[in-house]
Amino acid sequence: MEQDAARLHEARWLDNSIPQVDATLRQAKESLFRLVLRTGQDTLEICAVVLRVACRTLTDLAKAHQGGESFA
Repeated sequence: MEQDAARLHEARWLDNSIPQVDATLRQAKESLFRLVLRTGQDTLEICAVVLRVACRTLTDLAKAHQGGESFA
């Protein structure tokens, strides 16, 4: 269960880091790479949300299972 909680914490950290990436991209000069970076940032944001939800689900399952093996 501790490992599941640690993964959830990491997923939340990643999710909270995305606005910093977004702010940096806004400050970047217009360039050919900006569109590529923006697309990558959008993809990263989606992945972070999916990862956070998966970790939250695993953490909830581990709490409900209490004392059993980890699901991850």
